Amino acid sequence: MTAINQEQGYTSRFEMIKNWIRIHSHEKLTVEQVASEFKMTPVYLTKLFREYEKMTTIHFINLTKIKQAEELLLTTDLSVKEIAYELSFENEKYFLRVFKQISSLTPTKYRDAYAKTYLNNVEVDPTIPLPEDRGNQ
Repeated sequence: MTAINQEQGYTSRFEMIKNWIRIHSHEKLTVEQVASEFKMTPVYLTKLFREYEKMTTIHFINLTKIKQAEELLLTTDLSVKEIAYELSFENEKYFLRVFKQISSLTPTKYRDAYAKTYLNNVEVDPTIPLPEDRGNQ
């Protein structure tokens, strides 16, 4: 295997790892659990995350969970406590700390600040093309 092919193999496997984390992010995830799933050591997994994402594995897991929390805050009426529970945080205080660390706002302030913006977001609510005028057939 050439160096380029080997590098592509590592990056596609790494993409699989990141996708697996995204899919399972509602579960209580540990670095050990993710590493075990992909038959590698936690140290090696974190080395990959540092190399490709410039962050630790646990930071990526938390970042993924907080992105989901942000979406839930803007699209549901779930309480902060329910969202923390939904994303398998061990307790609400830890969730609040991680959320504020990543988004620099508390979940409640985030919800208040972005709820209106989210409703008019093209990525969330893309424009739908108007149907062609069928009267001229």
